[in-house]
Amino acid sequence: MEEAFHVFIPKEEWDERLASGMWGVDLGACPGGWTYQLVRRSMFVHAIDNGMMQIA
Repeated sequence: MEEAFHVFIPKEEWDERLASGMWGVDLGACPGGWTYQLVRRSMFVHAIDNGMMQIA
């Protein structure tokens, strides 16, 4: 997932656009790769996925 940051966000904008304490939204969050990348940068994330959940 981090490769997408290299493609879509210029390196010089990372500190401004991926800053600690900012909010992000992960739409279609399963399996959580984007959520992980944002949380790893100390961002807050709303992770939303409308897929069926498996009940054990």
